[in-house]
Amino acid sequence: MHVLHFIGVIADDGREAVDRALSFIEDWGTEDNWRIACGAIAVDGATYSTKDGRWDPSGWLGTPEKIREEIRKDIAEKLALTPKLDGTTDLDDYIASQDLKARSDARWAIKHAGSLETFDAFRDNYRGGEYDAFGVTHFDDGLEGQRWLVLIDMHT
Repeated sequence: MHVLHFIGVIADDGREAVDRALSFIEDWGTEDNWRIACGAIAVDGATYSTKDGRWDPSGWLGTPEKIREEIRKDIAEKLALTPKLDGTTDLDDYIASQDLKARSDARWAIKHAGSLETFDAFRDNYRGGEYDAFGVTHFDDGLEGQRWLVLIDMHT
């Protein structure tokens, strides 16, 4: 399965952003959990493509506002989950636990951003460190400079 995860870094250009993001997650995964950097989008709208992976930065997510919108939409969907907690099978229990985790991740993101409307993918984490889930993880938080979101095609 392929999942898009964004890695937020400070860099002078898209190539540097991709290199920095990959260096931060170089120890993540196994032979079954690999990744490809697709490119990067800067907070000012600049894009850089590696020409690899499933998601081109100038494609359907081609603007910072579209990225913000898609992540907010995912958070809203997870907040609306109502897990069935009285399942009759192990699969029911597994699905309920995944739904609870997803809802908890969404609530955490909103708590730290202030509200769904103020959540900013170029500033806030959503499922931070969970590279095998749709979300965004920021590094370089204390640095000044151009913020980039690197699109990582995660195979899980």
